[in-house]
Amino acid sequence: MLQPSPRTSPHPQNPASPGDTQASFTAWLARLRRTLKQQLGERAGVPQQRRLLLHLEKMWKMETQLIFPALDAAEALQPSLLQALQEVELLRDMALLVERSEPTQRDIAWSVIEGLAELHFARVDALPQRPSASGADWRTLLDEATAWLAQGDDEMRAQGDIEDEDRDPVGLPPR
Repeated sequence: MLQPSPRTSPHPQNPASPGDTQASFTAWLARLRRTLKQQLGERAGVPQQRRLLLHLEKMWKMETQLIFPALDAAEALQPSLLQALQEVELLRDMALLVERSEPTQRDIAWSVIEGLAELHFARVDALPQRPSASGADWRTLLDEATAWLAQGDDEMRAQGDIEDEDRDPVGLPPR
């Protein structure tokens, strides 16, 4: 499971200042990144690699469908958001390459994913730290992101995959 603390509230029940909720979101995202980095370093057999690719895909979907749109209003972030979106596309292409590579070449493809993911994580982790990002609704974003990951975990347990409208026709089960 990708979530650092599944099914628990990521923030205290008492009201917090915008800076506190922004810090809570940033800390939560950093924990997710550490978990993914650890999993990238520990990838072993094909089943574990497939699960890791699914966890990465969940993270990329959460970024492109929740985090990036929440930060999109800040014009100063536009160049960084564009670069982050381009990195997600590259990472998705690399994930396909990993899945289609011969076992002898798979380690090389994983190394490329690991390096690009490190670059991407650093870029995305820096976005909430920028002053122009302070206007985002961090509490709502944290709640939505936590729910998003929980739904993906449920789909992985039930179906062995995650729903992806970009790759799967609407109404049909995942690939």
